[in-house]
Amino acid sequence: MDHNNPLNRKSVEKSSLTEVLPIVKNFNLPVLSKEDIKDLVEKPLVKACEIFWDKNIKTLESSANIKDIKGSGYIGLDFNSLSPENKEIAKQYAEPHELYVNDPNVLSVRIPVAINESDTIEMVSNKAVEIANQFNKQKANWISGTTLEEHLIKFEENFGDKYPDAVLKEKERLNEPGAWEEECKRKGEYFDAQTRTSWPSEELYKKANEDIKPKRESPKSNLEKIKTNNPEIFNLISDKYNADSILEITDDGKIKTEEGDYLNTPRVQELVRIMTAIKESLPSIPEGYVRLWRGNRKNEVGKNPQYTNSLSGIALPFLMGYGGHLSYVDISKEDAEKCLKTGAVAEGAEFMLPKELLSNVQIVGFSEEERKSILEKSLDLPPDEGDGKDWWTSISV
Repeated sequence: MDHNNPLNRKSVEKSSLTEVLPIVKNFNLPVLSKEDIKDLVEKPLVKACEIFWDKNIKTLESSANIKDIKGSGYIGLDFNSLSPENKEIAKQYAEPHELYVNDPNVLSVRIPVAINESDTIEMVSNKAVEIANQFNKQKANWISGTTLEEHLIKFEENFGDKYPDAVLKEKERLNEPGAWEEECKRKGEYFDAQTRTSWPSEELYKKANEDIKPKRESPKSNLEKIKTNNPEIFNLISDKYNADSILEITDDGKIKTEEGDYLNTPRVQELVRIMTAIKESLPSIPEGYVRLWRGNRKNEVGKNPQYTNSLSGIALPFLMGYGGHLSYVDISKEDAEKCLKTGAVAEGAEFMLPKELLSNVQIVGFSEEERKSILEKSLDLPPDEGDGKDWWTSISV
């Protein structure tokens, strides 16, 4: 499909999550190749699971279907097989739990993917992809081959007590020259002649033997990212940010904010606390007005007309992805109603502002003189930007 074709793009955008039924055949089934993923994983999470596959990260479970609307989907990662760096990233989203009752050897960390009622399949997919891209490529230590000796030990453990004669004959047969290799190929497995080991597939063999140089950098927290990329914001909120502030939790376990309810993960907790500190550091909102936000790309402040009333859920995540400045504008409630976007957007949270309102935009952490200098350097948007195709919902909290 040509995704640059506006007709095709429109049809993809309108694909609803109500069209996605649960896949019930996927539990505990082995994934022998990347090609298998599309048959075992529900459509909104296929791309993210393919990214995890390419990064040698083992997925155990996933869900993003009609039953998850108004809640969240998830991708469960095999926590014990994650690299130390990826374990730290995963724990920013959730804590690991036993996948099977009383079996601590298999721990799944369910990475939540927020799902709004108006989300399309592509929106959910973009959220999951954004999360998967935060993880590092690692050694595939969860994949291993089997030697003849290991195979025979397992065979005897399973059948030795009941069928000792059959086990003895099997040992004699497979110890014949070439028999072990022939047996592996008969079962459709990949045989490595150099190590004389059997592997579930050639693709898994190659992944297990890929030379990966581990990244030693620990993942940065949201606050660390702001300190590095937006020191003007960090300096503004440093005396107001409280990492231990108590957050209000709803009956169903979500974080309650004036912007809405969010999934309760360490990453989101930090974003909410950053949001609170920013709001406390700025002038109060005039009566009868609402404050809208934008996490900008570089050199676009005052030019891109798309704003949001969600600071922690949309503007801040986009700021970290775009690398520009955080801007805001106060507009009357009447103007806000006129500028509210509808359709394939985050419901009640996205606005398209006219030029006369953009002229009043403020930039967090900068003086009036600095603001004017930044606005003068802002560039006009390309023809295809600022027309509603900014993909707000591609960032997940």
